[in-house]
This record gives sequence, structure tokens and C-alpha cells, in this order.
Amino acid sequence: MSSYKHKFDIFDVDTSQILLTEDDFDSRKRTEIFCQIIDTTLKNDILPIVNENDISTTPEQVFGDNDQLSAHVTHYTKSDILVILSDIDGYYDSNPRENKD
Repeated sequence: MSSYKHKFDIFDVDTSQILLTEDDFDSRKRTEIFCQIIDTTLKNDILPIVNENDISTTPEQVFGDNDQLSAHVTHYTKSDILVILSDIDGYYDSNPRENKD
């Protein structure tokens, strides 16, 4: 989070970290709570940085990557758009670092 803070401080943007687990999407009440938290941070001009709470998850509960987590958050918060930034050029059907084809 300190890296995010340093980068966004350049633009005078406050950030907050929101840690979620798979369980947060299995409970209507918990899903509603995190949606309210995200809405509140945005209404207060704070950019929420959402990450998986790795410490409180078991191997069976792990999302696998933040792309899947972000898709869930986008869906449940009824966001207009999801933008995924990557260091990979284009779209691939396998990992270009492992598959030269």
C-alpha cells in the first residue's frame, strides 16, 4: 500500500485498502457491507484499492488472482467499467512467458 500511496500522493489522491475474501461474496450481508464501504470511500474522494486478504483465506478459498477478484467486485458494485492494467501486450490464450506460440 505504501507504493500506491506514494504514487497517488503525486496527484493528491487519498487511497484506502479494502481486503476481501471469497467468503465476502458468499454472504449477502457481507457483500452489501463491502459495497457500502467502497461507495463511502468514493463519495469521500478516496480511491479504494481492493486486494485479496491472503492472511485470512485457506488454499480452497483463494481467488487465484486479482483479475478474478476485480471482476467480482465490478459485478457486485454494479460498476460501469473494469480496467485491468497488465505488462502483457494483447490477448493470449496461454501464458506468453511460458508458451512461445
